[in-house]
Parts: sequence; C-alpha cells; structure tokens
Amino acid sequence: MCEYEDKQMGRYLDVRVAITKIIHLPSAYLHIYLLCCDQVLQGLFIILSHSQLPYI
Repeated sequence: MCEYEDKQMGRYLDVRVAITKIIHLPSAYLHIYLLCCDQVLQGLFIILSHSQLPYI
C-alpha cells in the first residue's frame, strides 16, 4: 500500500512540475496557489486513506 501511495504522490508531483512550467505566473502567486492545492489534496488523501467506507 505504501509503495502504491509513493507512486501516486510521485506522479502528482510530476504533474505539478509540468503545470508550473506551462503556467508562467509570478512565482509568489504560483507558490501560494500550489500550497493551497497541496493542503486540499493532502486533506482529501488523509480522509480517503483513513476512511473505512468502500471506494465509490
């Protein structure tokens, strides 16, 4: 399970780097935007990983 999660996180980081290269926003704004995305995604990931419900 941990190996799978590591692969998913690596893929997510690769996508984020690609998006960063495509979108030429000022780095400060982009950093804030990505930080918010990280917090939201990590929150969802924690909820899903600790959930006892079957995945829909």
